[in-house]
Amino acid sequence: MYVRTLKNKKGETRFEISEKYKHPLTGKWKTVTESFYKDTARERKMAERRLLSKIAKILDDLERTYNPEK
Repeated sequence: MYVRTLKNKKGETRFEISEKYKHPLTGKWKTVTESFYKDTARERKMAERRLLSKIAKILDDLERTYNPEK
């Protein structure tokens, strides 16, 4: 997991936290990103939780699509 600092045209700072996961069907690595605007420990942890829940939802949806028994 890593954090990037970006600026938009207006000069506002935005932070992105990214995580890679391996797609179970294709075997390729995919990247998921979550943005936040304050660089505090609380915001980073919340963004990290949202990011991990995104990855879990993606993998769960794939599993349900191709294995309807679960």
